[in-house]
Amino acid sequence: FAGFSGRLTALASAHNLFTDSSCDPPDLHDLVTTSLEAAAGAHVARCSLSGPEVTLPPQLAVTMAMIVHELSTNAIKYGESRPAEIRVGRTPDGRRARFEIQDQGIGIAESMIDKIFERFERAVKGDSISGLGLGLYITRQIVQAHEGNISVDSAPGKGTRFVVELPLPRD
Repeated sequence: FAGFSGRLTALASAHNLFTDSSCDPPDLHDLVTTSLEAAAGAHVARCSLSGPEVTLPPQLAVTMAMIVHELSTNAIKYGESRPAEIRVGRTPDGRRARFEIQDQGIGIAESMIDKIFERFERAVKGDSISGLGLGLYITRQIVQAHEGNISVDSAPGKGTRFVVELPLPRD
């Protein structure tokens, strides 16, 4: 229940911050900071954020908030209390917003890389780390619904890096 409550808090915070018409258009840095505070709480100090500003349309900001929340929560959960590095920006062609998170945690076996995006699949079996195995499945569904992509690079004991790219509207 705590995970679900955290997701709702992050989503509500992002929605309020980025759909208020009196505010400037949302920036990916602000979104990541807001989402991290909701997801990480006291662990937020273990995350570093770098990259240029990227203005997001409000509808993409709420989507990105959900993605950031899920991936940062996982980085904290599986990161064994080590720092996570977050980079934001645009792809080289400027057409996509890019969010990348690297943890220094337990990593994922190569045989599990594709499976972690399926329903009820988890990189870690048993009760040592809480979760239902739905977060990455839902995250991938959201990314694909927005015609984006999500990739993962990991090895046991070496940590995990997730990269999400979502199309930006043409100016």
